Amino acid sequence: MLIRKRHLEISNIEQMDLTIRNTISEITRVQEAFSALTSGLNTDEAIIRKSCIVIDEVLSNIISHGYEDEEVHKIRVRAEVKGSLLHFHFIDDGIQFNPLLIDDSSSGNGNPSHAGGLGIRLMKRLVDDIDYERRDHKNHLIIGIQLA
Repeated sequence: MLIRKRHLEISNIEQMDLTIRNTISEITRVQEAFSALTSGLNTDEAIIRKSCIVIDEVLSNIISHGYEDEEVHKIRVRAEVKGSLLHFHFIDDGIQFNPLLIDDSSSGNGNPSHAGGLGIRLMKRLVDDIDYERRDHKNHLIIGIQLA
């Protein structure tokens, strides 16, 4: 696990870069690293809680629905604070899944644990920016949250 805090003359940049296995228990490691990253930030606690919900939802979906085998896979989670913006970058080698294609207006199948279910729509409502790309056989999900 790597948590870097760099102070630059122009701006304060704080980063977290963590690689986890595709097991639900690993989500706790990410939450702990994120807490360490944000412990010194002067931001609303509600935004931190919202960010933790997003982390949990994204990783739960990747782990529970992203793999068709029982092998160990690695998921990379990066977070970076630049000024009043918090950026997350989730990278996994699971099956291709673009959450931007989930219809926000429908209720899906009513099962929040179903890929593309209620949790994805909740996550999309909590973030300020979201982007997806499939590159080099990997999913890249980039999420932005305003801290102020």
